[in-house]
Amino acid sequence: MVQTIPVSSEDDAFLFDLYADSRSTEMQTWGWDEAMIRSFLLMQWNAQKLSYAQQYPDSKQFLVVTEKMPVGRVIVSQTDKEIRLVDLIILSAYRNAGIGTSLLQQFQNEAFSTCLPVRLSVLKTNPAKELYIRLGFRLIGENDMYDFMESGEPSKG
Repeated sequence: MVQTIPVSSEDDAFLFDLYADSRSTEMQTWGWDEAMIRSFLLMQWNAQKLSYAQQYPDSKQFLVVTEKMPVGRVIVSQTDKEIRLVDLIILSAYRNAGIGTSLLQQFQNEAFSTCLPVRLSVLKTNPAKELYIRLGFRLIGENDMYDFMESGEPSKG
């Protein structure tokens, strides 16, 4: 069963490791040593946190937990117009196990019950885009880097 629990300050080490895991494939191609990679990722992680806090000051951040183990993080911002999925990261070792599907379906069901759309942006190259499409998200806009997607209906899976 997939659950979400509020993030606390004690979760920072896990959240950084999660962020680093999400960038590991990319970092391996750069040929940097571990110290350079860690320094770069810390800078990027802090910049991301600041950016999200500025763009979505009322957002809520949750650990994604399965079998009492944190396996990811989700940031959500809800307004009277939408449920914005700001960020969703699952540890690479737990991807393709239905965790993301379960979470997204929970958000879709909540959105349906409140008559709000779920909206998100996804890098055009992110394989998660296929999951969003499978769950009924549709393209509502784009720029050079991102596709902007929306779902207003609960997914059947």
